[in-house]
Amino acid sequence: MHYFYQVQELVVSNIESSQINYQMIELGIQHEKQHQELIIMDLKYILSKSLGLIGKSPSFLQYSPKEMSKNSWISFDGGINEFGAREDEGFYFDNENPRHQEIIRPFEIQSELVTNGDYLEFIEAGGYTRPELWLSDGLDWVRKNNIQSPLYWFSDGENLRENLRENFFGQSREINLNEPVSHINFYEADAYARFCQKRLPSEFELELYFQNLKMSDLWSWSNSFYQGYPGFKPFEGFAKEYNEKFMSGQITLRGGCLATRDNHYRHTYRNFYRPENRWQFSGIRLVKDIQ
Repeated sequence: MHYFYQVQELVVSNIESSQINYQMIELGIQHEKQHQELIIMDLKYILSKSLGLIGKSPSFLQYSPKEMSKNSWISFDGGINEFGAREDEGFYFDNENPRHQEIIRPFEIQSELVTNGDYLEFIEAGGYTRPELWLSDGLDWVRKNNIQSPLYWFSDGENLRENLRENFFGQSREINLNEPVSHINFYEADAYARFCQKRLPSEFELELYFQNLKMSDLWSWSNSFYQGYPGFKPFEGFAKEYNEKFMSGQITLRGGCLATRDNHYRHTYRNFYRPENRWQFSGIRLVKDIQ
C-alpha cells in the first residue's frame, strides 16, 4: 500500500504540472482495473493451496443461483449487424475497434449460465472419459492432467453428488448446485456443449445478447478465436503492443464477471485466454441454431 500511494502521488503531481500524457493516464487507469480483477483470481488460486487461511463475509463474491422458472432461450433474428465500440461512447481498448458488420444466422441463447448441477450430470455421464465429446487438444489436456472435475471441486467421500465441495478462497464449502459452474476452460465448455447437443456462441452472438444487459456472474466462453477485427489498428506509440501481440492461440470471452469493476465493463469488451486456462472467472452459456 505504501508503494501504491507513492505511485499515486507521483501521477497526481505530474497531472497537476501538465507533464504527462492524458491518453497514458486513461489507459493506465483501465489497465489497473484489469489487474484488480486478475489479483482476485490470483488470490483465489493461491489460497486454494491451503484450506482455512482466511475468514470472510458470507456475501463475498456470491453467484446468483439460477431460478428454474427463468431458465429460458432468447431468440435473435439473423441479418447484418454492426459490432464493436462506438468512438463517441468513451474509452475502449484497441481490440474493440473498428466498428464493422458481421452476418449473423438466427439463433437462440440461454438466458442463464450452465449450473453446477447441470455440469455434474455431464461428469456423472462419464463426460471426462468420452473421447467423442472432446477436441483432440482438449482430450490430451484431460488425460495429461488427469482432469475429472472443474478447478476447485473436490469430494470428501465416495459419492460425488452427496459429498461434493469446493475450495473457495482457501476455505472448504458445500457446492450450490443452482449456482453457475465456474472456472471452466474452453475445452470443458466445448465438450459440455457437445454433450448437450448444442454449441458455444460466437463472440458476436454474445455481444448481441449483452448489449442491453448488465454484467454476467462469469465471463462466457465463445467459439471465436481472438484476433483483430477487419481493419484493426493497434494503439499508437507507447501502447502499440497492448493487445496485438496476444492475438495468437487465444479464445475470446464476453460478458464480464463478479470480479470486474462496474465502471470498467462494456458489452463490446473482449477478454481472452488460452483454451486450457481455467483460473479465471469463466463459465458456459449455450446456443442453438434456428433452422
